[in-house]
Amino acid sequence: MRRLPVLAAVALAVVACLIVFGLFVLSRTPDAAGPSSSRSAVSGGGRALVPAGRSIGPAQPVAEPAAIRLSVPLVRPAVEQGPVPSTGAAPESSVHGEGLNAGVAEQLAYFKNAAIPAAERLGHIEELARRGDDLAMNILKALGDEDTYLNYEGVEALGKVKGRADVAEYLKGKLAAPDSRMLCAAVRSLAAIEGESAAPAIAGVLNANRTRPDGHHDNVCAACVESLAAIRAASVIPILKAEFEETVGVTLLHEYGSKLVKALRDIGDPAGRPILLAYVDRLVKEEQAMTDNPMGREYLRDKIREAHDAAAALGKTR
Repeated sequence: MRRLPVLAAVALAVVACLIVFGLFVLSRTPDAAGPSSSRSAVSGGGRALVPAGRSIGPAQPVAEPAAIRLSVPLVRPAVEQGPVPSTGAAPESSVHGEGLNAGVAEQLAYFKNAAIPAAERLGHIEELARRGDDLAMNILKALGDEDTYLNYEGVEALGKVKGRADVAEYLKGKLAAPDSRMLCAAVRSLAAIEGESAAPAIAGVLNANRTRPDGHHDNVCAACVESLAAIRAASVIPILKAEFEETVGVTLLHEYGSKLVKALRDIGDPAGRPILLAYVDRLVKEEQAMTDNPMGREYLRDKIREAHDAAAALGKTR
């Protein structure tokens, strides 16, 4: 019985200790320090301060980063802007070398990007040609000077822009291009924008390209003849006459002669009739001399009929 008071005293002492310890813990809690205090939470191995009075809440899942998608922006600011009045003269800044402005360089990067469908890039080239302002012309000329497979498309597009002296001069400079595809594009474009006044320059291209080291003189000469025919002027007939005499049967064959025949017929000027009749006489002589080649004779007879019909279309034949 004597042990009961002792146990009661021990129990009271333990309770008192627990109460004291509890008060001590409460006194160390940040919430007791006022609204400006913060408490720390541990998340993912780090400590993040959370303002007092706010619930941390359940941890939110971290979203996986989106897959990186290769996306080449359509470089169209210059195209979508309103038209810029054209001065018709070359802008002060050069489109070559260090003078290449940032807008032109950005567009060139777009046109050279093989990740963009070619049809889309060709559409933008056409769009620039329709605009026809200084910046658009600078871009197309710079594209024509780039070592990229769309360069000749830029030169071809310039043939749709008339009334700009800078474009005409640029195209004349391309008439000495070593690449036959570029040269053909320049010839067609110059004829399209300059018309009859381009004939002497095109005649110069014919004279310089009756033979070519790359063997593409047939393509270049054909492009020149087709461009001269498109001009539809009597002044180009002497140029075509010289081709009959100096090229057909010399460096190029009768298929080239057929292109010349078609050109004279398309021009429709009676001045072309004597040239065609002289060609008929020449073909007849060649056909008669080809006694041991029946297939060759038949081929020449087709060419004779072709030239004779063209002459008949230009006036009364003999």
